[in-house]
Amino acid sequence: MSDHRYATFQGLITAGLGFWLLLRVWDGTILFYINQRFVLLVLLAALGLLLLAQMLFRQLAQRRQRLLTAAVQPPYALEEADGHVHEHEHDRDHGHEHVARQGSSLLWIALPLVLGLLFPPKPLDASAVANRGISTSAAVSRTASGGMVLGIPPEERTILDWLYAAEDSPNPAELDGLPAVVTGFVVRDVGMAADQFLIGRFTITCCVADSAAIGLPVIWPEAEQLADQGWVQVRGKVKMVQKGGQWQVQIAAEQVEAVLQPEQPYLFP
Repeated sequence: MSDHRYATFQGLITAGLGFWLLLRVWDGTILFYINQRFVLLVLLAALGLLLLAQMLFRQLAQRRQRLLTAAVQPPYALEEADGHVHEHEHDRDHGHEHVARQGSSLLWIALPLVLGLLFPPKPLDASAVANRGISTSAAVSRTASGGMVLGIPPEERTILDWLYAAEDSPNPAELDGLPAVVTGFVVRDVGMAADQFLIGRFTITCCVADSAAIGLPVIWPEAEQLADQGWVQVRGKVKMVQKGGQWQVQIAAEQVEAVLQPEQPYLFP
């Protein structure tokens, strides 16, 4: 591969990565991969890649202009510079060898872009629980200071908020009987009663690699009729029970209805 082609492909790949990241930020699907607090960094990275690509293409244009200028120089000018010609040719040979060795690296650089184009953004769904498991405790780190979740109205708390509330409350038993409205996917765990299911969501602390599924046990007489892995909204009352010396949040459902998957299915600690 010539140095010109190498630089051209390098610029195209860099620009492609920049545009791909920028598009993911624009349509919000970047949140399928990372926590929302890193979106600004991704945006800056995308702009940086586009700026770098512009610099690469500018260098290519300048190099092309120099070659065109050299092509129209009179022969005597080349003869006078003959003492430098061999030196330039020697350097060019070494440059070509270096480019040949680095050519394969373009494939690795292009791989994330190729995968991103071939596979459209898609969040984890309930089917991933089979491999990752699901927890009924707040087994994820958080960035918010402790106790803040207790200031959220009960009807606005998410599954994660209720798990944090049980940890932060000085007397978790006081949560018993509070109204709850939560949305998540249906999970049936082994050993659960016929009138129970778990309503779950995935959380992302940093990126999708550290995602974790969390859930709340729901008591509902018609639990067996619910579509497994389907999304539902549960309305009911919180029921606090102790298991193994720890408080567990459950919901005695009064209404369970099927809903569409939210545009942002993840919860962010």
